[in-house]
Amino acid sequence: MPCQSCGAPMGEQDKFCMRCGAARQEPARSAAADSSTVCPACGAAIDDSMRFCMHCGAELSPLPAAVASAAPVEPEPQRKRGMTKGAVAAIVAVTVAVIAIAAFGVWWFVLRDDASAQSGAVGTSLSGESSESSDSNDAGDATDSGDDDARGHASAGDKSRTAVCTVPDASLSDVRLSGTSLIASVDFESESCEDSSYSAAGVQVTIQDDGNVVAAAVYDFGDAPLEFDDGTAQADLAFTTVQYWRPYDQIDVSDASVELTEDATASGASAATVEGALGGASIADTDIERYAQLAMSWQLDHDTTAANTFYSTFTTQLSSKQYGMQVEGKTWKYRDIYEQFLQRRAKHPNALFIWSGDYPTYQENGTTDFYVILSGEGFGSAADATAWCPANGYSTDDCIAVDLQ
Repeated sequence: MPCQSCGAPMGEQDKFCMRCGAARQEPARSAAADSSTVCPACGAAIDDSMRFCMHCGAELSPLPAAVASAAPVEPEPQRKRGMTKGAVAAIVAVTVAVIAIAAFGVWWFVLRDDASAQSGAVGTSLSGESSESSDSNDAGDATDSGDDDARGHASAGDKSRTAVCTVPDASLSDVRLSGTSLIASVDFESESCEDSSYSAAGVQVTIQDDGNVVAAAVYDFGDAPLEFDDGTAQADLAFTTVQYWRPYDQIDVSDASVELTEDATASGASAATVEGALGGASIADTDIERYAQLAMSWQLDHDTTAANTFYSTFTTQLSSKQYGMQVEGKTWKYRDIYEQFLQRRAKHPNALFIWSGDYPTYQENGTTDFYVILSGEGFGSAADATAWCPANGYSTDDCIAVDLQ
């Protein structure tokens, strides 16, 4: 490149000009490409008017028009930081006004109401007379009542909705017969139930008399809730012939007890309602069989005295069955034998249940191991007894005249 002082050519390694001795100076490069200010062949300085390099004679290409760069934007003078005294005063004034308005609102909605309530209470106390309340006071009273409820002072209606009605105590007040079903009127009592409802499902109701279970079934009180009034309720419950094990008129109501057991397991579906009495589902088959066997033993003892009257007179035999006997399309178990007795007794209120081996007439013909159902009707002759059978819908296979002598 040429010396910047005298224009003499300098080698790339020269530090000083060989002609004038000036120190080598690198030409200042602009932000644009170097090709716009020096010869691309020898690096000598050129300008826009040159068509050929003055140093090496190389042809120069026309230089592109310079791209104008944006002029630097003069920064705006920074505003003076801080606020004027006037602005500060305005803000303070607004803040004070807001606080004043808020304080007035609190007084209006809270303190003023309290003052009015206290004033009203004092006025009532002094005058001893009640005065009509304005609509606004009525609204306030309603609000106060709601506040009382929120504090736990619930009304009677609220108590009925929120009371936890636990399993109630029960007692037997009456029993009757409807068809072949036993209807038990049961009284319930529970302090926890108050004025609410008891609607538990799977509740076994068990009735006992002189230590024996005489009725049991599982009820769903969700179908017919017990409606309590001041802690007491009443309901009629129906028991089918496989759910009770004593004739209704032989249950001592005054001595019977009733027990309720929740979460009981039912066997099958609930029976239908009988004359408004809620039907229940049966208990386990094994329990039915056991209670039936116990009932048969009790019935044999109970009916002995009445059966002895037929030593000297005639009656009619309606059935004779053995345990395990296969007749009438089934194998007879205790539950079947006793159920048939209850069905016959529902039709013939004087029916008796005896063991054939206890009476001479059966001992003589060798049939001493049968459970026998007698109609309990007395006749002066065997002919009269025999005539009674078809008159009451029985064939000669099911009904015969008999005396126990």
